[in-house]
Amino acid sequence: QEALATELTINGYTIHKEMMYHPLYRGTELKSYLKMDLVVETTLGNVIIECKALSRLTEKEHYQVFGYLRGTAWPIALLVNFGSSPRAQIERYYYNTMEENLNISTEEIEKSGPYREPLASFNRYSLMGSPPP
Repeated sequence: QEALATELTINGYTIHKEMMYHPLYRGTELKSYLKMDLVVETTLGNVIIECKALSRLTEKEHYQVFGYLRGTAWPIALLVNFGSSPRAQIERYYYNTMEENLNISTEEIEKSGPYREPLASFNRYSLMGSPPP
């Protein structure tokens, strides 16, 4: 996680580590907060990066990322699992803030879909806000 933050900083991104964000409810800031591993500032909005070191991701981790997206209304998150072998597993998540709610079934979480996809095609250009490939 620290190396990732360092690399992003070297590449010119503004990074917030262990960012605590107080969500709004009906225009009022809540006392409770979301604590995200990394938040990257981009010209088109913030990108949440949640880092894990697990042999396998479960629904718990997927729903944690969905909760961050809904709580912040930021459009993109990355879930990075450094515990997978032989290399890190990276998934990209989207949140359409125009939709009233985000309905994700267990079946949708187990496959690539409109809100989650394996990140084989990720590059810096897509992080900067271009439509996903």
